[in-house]
Amino acid sequence: MRKTGSVQSVAKTLVLLRAFTPEEPALGLSQLARKVQLPVSTVHRLLKVLVEGGMLSRDDSGRYSVGPELYAIGTLYLHSTDICGVSQPILKLLNDLTSESINVSIPAKGNVVLIMKEESKHAFRVAQQVGSVYPAYASSMGMILLSELTESQLDTLFPEDRLQPLTKRTIASKAQLKQELELVREKAVAVDVEGSYMGVVCVAAAIRDASGKAVAAISISGPLVRMQPLLHSRFAPLVKLGAQAISSRLGYQSQEVPRPSVETIEALWNGEAPTSMVVQEVNA
Repeated sequence: MRKTGSVQSVAKTLVLLRAFTPEEPALGLSQLARKVQLPVSTVHRLLKVLVEGGMLSRDDSGRYSVGPELYAIGTLYLHSTDICGVSQPILKLLNDLTSESINVSIPAKGNVVLIMKEESKHAFRVAQQVGSVYPAYASSMGMILLSELTESQLDTLFPEDRLQPLTKRTIASKAQLKQELELVREKAVAVDVEGSYMGVVCVAAAIRDASGKAVAAISISGPLVRMQPLLHSRFAPLVKLGAQAISSRLGYQSQEVPRPSVETIEALWNGEAPTSMVVQEVNA
């Protein structure tokens, strides 16, 4: 009986932790109790233990949010995945070639989470922090990952037609999103022009695991005035080839695309190899 009670407490704790989302990163006691449908006294007891253990933090207003210990565990997970290890050399290479910001994100229930970043070498650059969360429809990395989903999966993620915009150029409806995703599937790259930040452009491609599943996305981002003139002619082929290089290191084998080497990527950027070498990938 004691064991059963302990298991129930762990289950309630997990439900409580999952109540925190990118849309609601900070919640009060009453809000949490209503959201997880547990008695206030039970929630208060669990919160006290989580705060003492550093899993949650409590501010002066009594609102709770993710604590340093929980963040540390999440960071440990990211560092233990193969994606981080195999992506790092490619991120560094693309950053050295372009001097722009190179990013890797993973999907998270209709959002994307930035897990890796090589900062732009320019003084005028986009300020983003590892751990940042963005709606998938407002990001090129999110769009390339959403393009892998079926219509029913999209409807589940976004049950309402209206989407909350981040800027005046963010996709604002599910109908518009589905139209844009058709173009993304055709090109195997996604472009975000001021969808997340005004004055910022971003181009992304999918990173695939050995099974062919898109497990992450890599992007090149920077100021619109600096990147837009070369966006489709140079940045899009480069990010696609970078994604292919990471995917091959994760075990993905494509009959159309040989395993890209560092020299191949450098040659493409330097204009010594045709952009046709970056064959459009077939969605898995």
